[in-house]
Amino acid sequence: MRCFCFRSRFLGIGFPAETQGQFKQVLHERSKRYHDATHHCWAYRLLTDGRVEFASSDAGEPSGTAGRPILSAIEGRVLLNVGLAVTRYFGGTKLGTGGLARAYADCANLVLGNTEIIVRTVTAQLTLHFDYDQLSQVMSAVNQQGAGIVESDYDADIRLTVAVPVSREALFRQVLIDVCKGHVQFSA
Repeated sequence: MRCFCFRSRFLGIGFPAETQGQFKQVLHERSKRYHDATHHCWAYRLLTDGRVEFASSDAGEPSGTAGRPILSAIEGRVLLNVGLAVTRYFGGTKLGTGGLARAYADCANLVLGNTEIIVRTVTAQLTLHFDYDQLSQVMSAVNQQGAGIVESDYDADIRLTVAVPVSREALFRQVLIDVCKGHVQFSA
């Protein structure tokens, strides 16, 4: 995506990244491709081991004028596992800190507004142990809470491994405790 502001040229790109390594690889390739640019500012927001990890860089622009506005655009859309880089070719007119921040934010928002967003539900896997006489209540709860069965084992008791949306995990546990009257065990 190309943006222009007082003869400065801003080139933005948004891309999926699962790890810092993937992000850094794309950023490195971009820096090589646009080696003559004045600045390569960036931000990412990743889900790593259940934690949100984020970082940004002004890459030589005044502090807070590039990386933070780019990161704010990502956060504003509540995106994860995404990187965004904005490359700037200086056009000869100083924009001031407010102008720079607006230019980087506008470019980042334009990129994200024109990028295909892939929606994935983040899930947690839980293993449930319960008696046979509770099967219909458990299956009803699994369906109502949007969980999916990953694995099942029917032995002396029933063991189900389910994937439940992280946003519903606490509620799912409570619903199962209620419908099983406390006779359900959880393991991760």
